[in-house]
Amino acid sequence: MSERNVGWVWVMVSEMTIDTHGYVKALTAAGVPAAQVEALRDKVLPELATHQDLKALSFELRSEMGELKSELRSEMASIRTDMWKMSFAVVLATATLVTFLQKLLG
Repeated sequence: MSERNVGWVWVMVSEMTIDTHGYVKALTAAGVPAAQVEALRDKVLPELATHQDLKALSFELRSEMGELKSELRSEMASIRTDMWKMSFAVVLATATLVTFLQKLLG
């Protein structure tokens, strides 16, 4: 296994064996120009992801999403608590103001 950067996530990539000679022969026989075949062999084949690579990436992303979901729930609970505190403070301030005005005017 080796590490590969897939977008912004590092994933353990399983080594896979590809018959590059057969790949080159098949493309050449199909009429693909040699320069394109070599570019495909050298640049595209090494970047292919296996089914196992995609499973590992899926697991990594699901794990990350779970962590973000937990963080979001925690942050929302904190915001909810802060809102209740501010609501209580507003009610208390309003009651104090009403009492003050009643004493002042009454």
